[in-house]
Amino acid sequence: MPSSDARGTTPRAQRADARRNVTAILDAATDGLARDPEISIADIAAAAGVGRITLYGHFKTRAELVDAVLTSSATSCWPRIVNSPRSASAASTTRSCAACSPSSGEDSGPGPSAPTCRSNG
Repeated sequence: MPSSDARGTTPRAQRADARRNVTAILDAATDGLARDPEISIADIAAAAGVGRITLYGHFKTRAELVDAVLTSSATSCWPRIVNSPRSASAASTTRSCAACSPSSGEDSGPGPSAPTCRSNG
């Protein structure tokens, strides 16, 4: 997510550490929300290894963070849905996408910080 100058007009590239922080936050939020939909922002930040202020620097609200998690998950699962054989059942494709997570390490699609799927199937 590019940031802008004080006037909010000039996008600039995000630093490498900021990109790592966003990835860590999305990973922690994905895992944490899957376990407990009511997980606190403080717990997500702690799991990501960042402070709440850093988390809020990237995601202004909890809703914005949840939206980013959903977008990331949809981005990673879309290729699995599109490329699944016609004979594949909706249930098997859904199970396959249920394994999706930004932290899995398998490249699955385009996007600024597209998450990936843990599933090999």
